[in-house]
Amino acid sequence: MHNYIASQKASVDFSILIPVFNSEQSLPLVIKGIREQFAKLQHSYEIVLVDDASSDNSWQLIQHEHQQGDICAIRLVKNQGHSVALKRAFEFCQGEWVITMDDDLQHPPEELPKLISTARDNAQDIDIVMGSYDATRAHLHKTLGAKVYQSILRNAYSLPKDLRITSFRVIHRRIVDEVIQRNLANPHAGFMLLAATNRIKNVPVEYHERQYGQSGMSLRKSATTLLDGLALNSVLPLKIIGFGGLTLATGAVLLAMYYLILYLSGSIGVSGFASIIIFVTFFSGIIMASISVVGLYIMRLIQQTTYSPSYSLRDYLPKEQSQA
Repeated sequence: MHNYIASQKASVDFSILIPVFNSEQSLPLVIKGIREQFAKLQHSYEIVLVDDASSDNSWQLIQHEHQQGDICAIRLVKNQGHSVALKRAFEFCQGEWVITMDDDLQHPPEELPKLISTARDNAQDIDIVMGSYDATRAHLHKTLGAKVYQSILRNAYSLPKDLRITSFRVIHRRIVDEVIQRNLANPHAGFMLLAATNRIKNVPVEYHERQYGQSGMSLRKSATTLLDGLALNSVLPLKIIGFGGLTLATGAVLLAMYYLILYLSGSIGVSGFASIIIFVTFFSGIIMASISVVGLYIMRLIQQTTYSPSYSLRDYLPKEQSQA
């Protein structure tokens, strides 16, 4: 894969990486806020924008903002999703630290100093600093879904139980480089970061409700992303199958011994047809569920062995060298 910044020797303290999708209304405010915050900080910076094949005027807006000289921008040929776009754009970041944030103002630029100061103060011991917030959910099922999602990720990657996983984060260069080197058929950046390190620290930050448009992350997309991330970066599903199978096998043996004792003592006169049907159906369901999970892993292995990068670029706007 071609490295677009290999020949560029410019170095900055922070790269602010923002995946962009149909955000022509909110993006100017995000960029303005970032510039205002770094005008107060004693750190060099760049803004890296990756347009995930937006259908509105986001790219035209990016081209206009690029004239200020502090922006590097790429546009993907085809919409790939937030996490895949993020992975692709890591290759264009030159900062010692990379900040990832959303394009919809839910991650306020005013909170950047908190993340930056924590990252700089703990650079030797911490690889990632994540903004911690409790987003107000409009529906109960989304709140429960978020809690389940967080719990699964913490268990899959052996993370502290109180860690809040978000996409508003500061990542050290050493972790970014490791993620760049990993070529996966479904490169979900968030899961790859969690797999790369468990030296992660939370910092409380504010969270703002979306002001423009609607989120493109549906329940179905969230579930698919979670399955992909676990299948490619974790063996948790296989561990669950193994533990569940062992538990069921133990229960089956104990149950068989119980019925054998009843049979030998003469307590059972007629064999139970209904019981046989229930047990056969139950264990058949467990077997089919296990086969489905194993099939998921096999499918991902096939995708990986036949993998070739599909998220090519339509446009590339390099940052002005004088801004380094």
